[in-house]
Formats: sequence, structure tokens, C-alpha cells
Amino acid sequence: GNGKLTSESGILNNVAFSYATCFESQLGINPEELLACASAASFSMALSNELEISQLSTTRLETKASVRIEVDDGIWAIQEIDLFLKAHLGGTAALPFLIAASRAKANCPVSRLFSAKINLHTELEGQYPGSDLDADVVIYTSSYRQVNGDAKALLESKGIRYREVDLDVDTTDIAQ
Repeated sequence: GNGKLTSESGILNNVAFSYATCFESQLGINPEELLACASAASFSMALSNELEISQLSTTRLETKASVRIEVDDGIWAIQEIDLFLKAHLGGTAALPFLIAASRAKANCPVSRLFSAKINLHTELEGQYPGSDLDADVVIYTSSYRQVNGDAKALLESKGIRYREVDLDVDTTDIAQ
């Protein structure tokens, strides 16, 4: 099959599409590419709204999306969508930003349309305010209770600064 797409706005005007543009390497548009564009744009708008509501600011947001289409029980299906967000925080703390991004992913109109799993990958740039004492997250450890090293690795991978308090040595934070 093949055909031509025209959007109501006229931005797409008789743009060719075919089986070859979707499943082979032929140059042209395909519905999955359009869905990826819609996902990235809708998420970016939702995130801008969440940041405004939270009174957070960034100097730049860049979102790309990738739609994975695979055969499932002999039928082509979109299984997952990956959103790749690159943000320059411009002094905004990472944790509130990531919470806003998570809310945007969950509430974006296009994301809510899909039954596919939507993965959000973040790359955060910029300076975080304050010292290590003003870290976004505090992790309390002790020899009595082991802390999962995966939690620290996850925080580091997301650019979230944390401060570790060893309760066997320092009990001043407990009183605060």
C-alpha cells in the first residue's frame, strides 16, 4: 500500500507514504514517525506547563522520541515509546525537575492515548544551587541496615545530588 498525507493545517501537503517508507529503508514519512513527533511535542508542552505550575525554570528543553514497532503474535504493534529529554536546568534543582517531568509523561495527552510503555530518559545539564549540604536527597545508612547501592546509582544516573548520612557516626541529622 501507499498513499499521500495532507494535514488540516497544510504543513503536510500530499506527503507520500508507503509500506517501504514504514518497514523498509525507502525515504519518506511513516505513521510511526508522525507518532514519535507527536509524542515529543506533546510531552514538551506538558513539561513546560508542569514547570510553570511548579514555578521552576530551565534555559532549554530538547525532546526526541523513538517509537518501537514490533511483531507481536503475528501482528505489528507499537510496544514502547522512548522519550529522550535533554534539559539545561539553569540553577533549578534536579529532583523537583524530575518530578515535574514524571508528571508530564503521565499526563501528556498523547502519552495517555497509547497503551504502549513509555520510557523517559533524561540528560540534565547546568549548575545545581547550594552545597552538598543542600543536596536534593538525603540517604541515611547504618551498619544495622544495609542500603541498596542501586538507589545511589539510580540517583547518580539521573543527575540527582544526594548526601549520605552514616547514622553509626553522625546522629546530628536525627534531631533535626
